[in-house]
Amino acid sequence: QNGSHSSAYLPQSMQANSWQVQGKQHLEGMVAPGPKYRSAVIQCEVKLAEALNKSRKPRDQLDSSGPNKPEAVRTAVCMQMLTELCELSGPFTHVLTRIRDELALSVYSDYYAAEDGTLSYEQTPYFAVVGRLEREKERMLREQEEFRMEMLARAEDITTIEERMRALEGAVRHERQRNADLASELDNTTDALEKTRAEAKQTRDELKRLRKEFLDTQEDNAQLQKGKAGAELEEYNQMKTMNKEYEVEMAHLMTEIEELKRENMAMIDIEAHEALQEELDKIKKQSEVMKEMLGDQAAAMAGNDGESVVLTPRPDWRALRMNDVDISTTSTRELTVHVKERLARYEFWKKDEHPPTISYKEAVYLLPPEPDAAHIVDLQKLYDVVDGLPREEGADADAEQDRGDVKCLALGTDPSVPRYLRYDMGVPVCIMSKEQTINFCRQLMKAKEQHEKQFQRKRMLYEFLYYYLQAAHPSHPALAKFAYNLVMSLRRFSYHPEVKLCLRVLSGSLPEEAYHDRVKMEKGLLVMFRACDAQRNGGSGWDQTTTGLVSMDDAVKVLNRYFPEKPDHAQVAVHQALHSSVDGEEQIPYMDLFSDDPQFGQLLLQLRKQHLAEILDYGDSLESYLVAVPDMEAKLRNLNANLLAANMPLLSLRNALSQYDEDKPPAEIDLFLKRGAGLAELSDVPVAMQRNVTVDLKNFTLRLKGELVKRSMNYDETAVMNYKLKDGGRIAGGGSSPDYPPMA
Repeated sequence: QNGSHSSAYLPQSMQANSWQVQGKQHLEGMVAPGPKYRSAVIQCEVKLAEALNKSRKPRDQLDSSGPNKPEAVRTAVCMQMLTELCELSGPFTHVLTRIRDELALSVYSDYYAAEDGTLSYEQTPYFAVVGRLEREKERMLREQEEFRMEMLARAEDITTIEERMRALEGAVRHERQRNADLASELDNTTDALEKTRAEAKQTRDELKRLRKEFLDTQEDNAQLQKGKAGAELEEYNQMKTMNKEYEVEMAHLMTEIEELKRENMAMIDIEAHEALQEELDKIKKQSEVMKEMLGDQAAAMAGNDGESVVLTPRPDWRALRMNDVDISTTSTRELTVHVKERLARYEFWKKDEHPPTISYKEAVYLLPPEPDAAHIVDLQKLYDVVDGLPREEGADADAEQDRGDVKCLALGTDPSVPRYLRYDMGVPVCIMSKEQTINFCRQLMKAKEQHEKQFQRKRMLYEFLYYYLQAAHPSHPALAKFAYNLVMSLRRFSYHPEVKLCLRVLSGSLPEEAYHDRVKMEKGLLVMFRACDAQRNGGSGWDQTTTGLVSMDDAVKVLNRYFPEKPDHAQVAVHQALHSSVDGEEQIPYMDLFSDDPQFGQLLLQLRKQHLAEILDYGDSLESYLVAVPDMEAKLRNLNANLLAANMPLLSLRNALSQYDEDKPPAEIDLFLKRGAGLAELSDVPVAMQRNVTVDLKNFTLRLKGELVKRSMNYDETAVMNYKLKDGGRIAGGGSSPDYPPMA
């Protein structure tokens, strides 16, 4: 305990200061020797008070724990004073010394290196050790964060290097392909050169044979002049025919050589080309000599016999006809166009066969969309046409508008365009009326639900619309014209919530789940009205407890209970629509509120309008908030915002979603993360966050908005569960909901 044995194992330059040595040093340095006191108690009190007062830190250096925080110096002073008291305690010296030693074991740790930089080891109180460890932990955390930032910076460098490597690999592949193409062209040119040489050799041999025959002919001329004119004339004609064929062959050969020379001069051996050219020049000269000799001979024969030599005429190929087309007056390009037109009209079928019932152009319309093509369609061209039309006033504003003089440009027949809009000609504009447009939207959604229920197969609305329109428009041009005018009609009356929802879902900017969520909201509200009616009427059984009427006060309470989080202005609009629907009646036939009759449907129209607006506003604001998250975190962490957006940690996105919508349950936030990150199961979300999985923020947002994104409390589904019949028709909580009759 006195620390004397610890220094025996250390070099002379190093010291081991026990707590007693530290206490003596602090006490001697703080308390000056004074006069002797008669009372030892007073002397100890004065000495302790002076030591504690001198060792106390100034007030401005105190931390948040206040003046009662333990200090190493004050602890050492107290322990040293306790040691001195032990020596003055008489019979209690041994006991107090034992108590002091146990307290020292509890308060002081083993020897640690001194923090003042000297070569010494000191016993340190445990609270000082804890503070030192906390500072060390903070330093290590800072180093860890700096290392992580350095890793992210290096990751950006690695990404840049990988992009450069991919670019270089692409360039290498391109050069290799180019070398392979050049090698193939060189082989083809070499083969052509060898073929030309072989043909030149064959021509030279033929020329030798002809020269020999010509010499033989000269020897026989004498006999021809002696009375053998008939046989000599026949032989002459044969020779002249052969010479003519030879000239045609030579001309064809020279044409091919000239073409090869123009196309592949850079790849042919110069010496070989010059040798071949010399051989051809010799052949030309010999051919000219032969022509002159034959001409002289023909002139001589004509002078002797008074007859001219006429060769057999060639057939007139240009006088031939092909499928009622005069070849003599038609170029090759025009003939090719004619053949393509016949192919497009399917005119090559036999008379006893049936040609196809559709044209080639219509067959292109039936091609399925490209697998990777986005289903979000840009309809701005159609919107511009509708927005540019003059607006009618009064009762004609919602009427049909036939503007056959105005044509809308089609979007083309590209496979990325939905099939119902594939067309490449102008479409006369004929806008449907508002009533027709609304009825079509209702019939379309109803038909789609029946189709999916019957065939157990879900289709996107833009894909189902094509099959739905085929029943009324078998011809694709008629179908496309109706579809274009349908889209323009939806645009014109998009201020109506049903039409706007149909247009959004059809163009792909809103998932179809928004429509099903609206239907679910309306059914739940009807259940609330029925349950309120049953509660007021009492009795038992469905038929005996409902009258189809609720009071105005009860109706307002049901709406406030079912829509608890609507803003004040939205609630006022709903209450005003309710009063407009019933025209001030105290007893409301609530089934009429859910009809499509404009006289009673003001409440339903207002609820549908607010429901769609809440979904669109929530989705757009959430997207804007998520886009700004990388910039905010990049400023805090001093990182590249673009790199962070491409490698956004899933945990950061979860915190961002929680901060954006604090009322959303954690389970729904995890569902958003699963959808945006493309995970298979909801249980994969915690594992992905533990592994610090990162995602691309742009792809995350696209996948997230591919399904319905809305506030959790657009309407309160728990209110429907709480409104149920129990104990004679009264409303109570718990249990299960009653089996209400189906919705009308």
